[in-house]
Amino acid sequence: MVKLFLIKCILRVSVLISFNNYKIHRYVLELIASLFSPPRKVVRNEFFIDGIPAEFVSWEHDQKDRIILLLHGGGCAIGSRNVYRDMAWRLAKAADARVLVTDYRLAPEHKYPAAHDDAFKAYQWLLDQGFDPRKIAVQGDSAGGSLALSLLQRLKKRSMPMPACCVLLSPWIDWALTGGSYETRKWRDPLLSKRLLKMYSRVYLGTADPMDPVCSPLFGDVSGLPPVLIQVGNEEVLLDDSRRFAEKAHGAGTEVTIEVWPKLYHVWHLWAPVLSQARKAIVGIGEFCKEHAAVTGKRYVKKNAAAMKKGNNMKHVEGEFAGVHDEKIFYQAWLPSRKPVAVVQIAHGVAEHSGRYMNVVNELVPRGIAVYANDHRGHGRSGGRRCYVDSFNDYVEDAKIFFDIIRKAHPRTRYFILGHSMGSSIAIRFLISCQSLLSGAVLSGFGNNVGGDVNSVLKALSAVGSLLFPKLTVKATDLSMYISRDQQVVDDYVHDPLNFLDGLSTRLGNEILKAFSENDRLVAQITVPLLAQAGSEDRIVLGAKDLAAKFAMKDKKIKIYDGLYHECYNELAKDRKKVLKDLGNWIVKH
Repeated sequence: MVKLFLIKCILRVSVLISFNNYKIHRYVLELIASLFSPPRKVVRNEFFIDGIPAEFVSWEHDQKDRIILLLHGGGCAIGSRNVYRDMAWRLAKAADARVLVTDYRLAPEHKYPAAHDDAFKAYQWLLDQGFDPRKIAVQGDSAGGSLALSLLQRLKKRSMPMPACCVLLSPWIDWALTGGSYETRKWRDPLLSKRLLKMYSRVYLGTADPMDPVCSPLFGDVSGLPPVLIQVGNEEVLLDDSRRFAEKAHGAGTEVTIEVWPKLYHVWHLWAPVLSQARKAIVGIGEFCKEHAAVTGKRYVKKNAAAMKKGNNMKHVEGEFAGVHDEKIFYQAWLPSRKPVAVVQIAHGVAEHSGRYMNVVNELVPRGIAVYANDHRGHGRSGGRRCYVDSFNDYVEDAKIFFDIIRKAHPRTRYFILGHSMGSSIAIRFLISCQSLLSGAVLSGFGNNVGGDVNSVLKALSAVGSLLFPKLTVKATDLSMYISRDQQVVDDYVHDPLNFLDGLSTRLGNEILKAFSENDRLVAQITVPLLAQAGSEDRIVLGAKDLAAKFAMKDKKIKIYDGLYHECYNELAKDRKKVLKDLGNWIVKH
């Protein structure tokens, strides 16, 4: 009780000294946020969504399929990812989820409907990235609650997939300020007043009509929405916004739960570092999200528009399996409309994920070839510490388990493995024990050494670090500009939140160095037909020609493409067309 009283005093003083000035409010919010540092187990991945700064916040390197899109409050004029980072990591932990927070555009620099449009862009981006809407929750507090509810109404109007649920914290959803609680709570609310909210309404809406349902979603259609949880304080002037929405939504058939917390004020959740009621509320939000945005492990089947070619309706399948040591491994597959004539299993490179191989998918699936790809442990949407592995052989054993799943799904057909970059070293080891079951293999971006000026001294230090500090993350030389000559590919790679660009653990770095150094010896044991494709200007993986000279199989085809960089399948359109055609033709012939 003493803490709660002191916080209310601090809020009242901050209101007095700010003179209802949004610029001062911005400064005070950032100052308070700077007092609370997140724990070391909190992981942030920063990127951009159509120019909007954004970040995924997760707990203990745990990248889950469940997503919470957090639309922060602040009257659409203040607030930031920094201010809401403490709430974000607590939500991530409570809901067993990743929390997406954006710095949507703020007024008065960007007036209505800029924030609304940016909220829609963030949700659309999640869908474009392939996230299952049944595992997405949308949360908004204060003005962010208005953005969240308007987003749901916009999705319904456009017949777009709805999220699994919605959480509204002290929502401001009537910008016309018609609620009765502005009078009944005006002496009890330590933070907000009708006068202050009028100021923010003018700053963001400008000349827009506050009675417009887009501005004030309380006045819009509230039927057909996903389940909604509302948490609101009993002492805030916005109390009637929540009560009226709950009554209206319930009457329209929408499942809604409203929690009115006694003696609490506007968005008390932001004080979780010092307030037990805030921590308890966030735990409740987590339970609500886990119940409604359930991660069941079932396959999610959809048509992937980005992976369609004219005249070909491919099916996209997602799933999970237990890898070695029971680690959760995410996978996806792209299946032709008819029974596949062959199946290709992809092993991707380091720090990336299976979703980056759509050019290969678009080449092979129309030919009747199914494509399967998993995210390696510690990568993409799979479990495990980011870019860490106990042993390189764990990747190989996961690939074998995955191969058994593929064979059961498609018995009595032709099987191929395609390994790119680090995945080529995985594929080589996979072939040593499984090649009798395969019709052939493809190596892309292959070699016997790595780029980035890794000399003998660094290799020795890597070996020592792997033993003493195996989980220490070390920032490697940035070679992203050398993945492709297509600048759009490079930009997409850098901004892809499923890529991990913060560095490699010393253990994984050492395991990769050892794996590539052993390739010369291992490839001599491979007997199945092999296609090897690499760019002549590859600076990320070196020694393609030297390794190719060690190939002992009778049926082999070596293609070194002049001028191409590391990712031949993602090169400039005119060049990758040739590379992909070579790939498709070779698999069809074998």
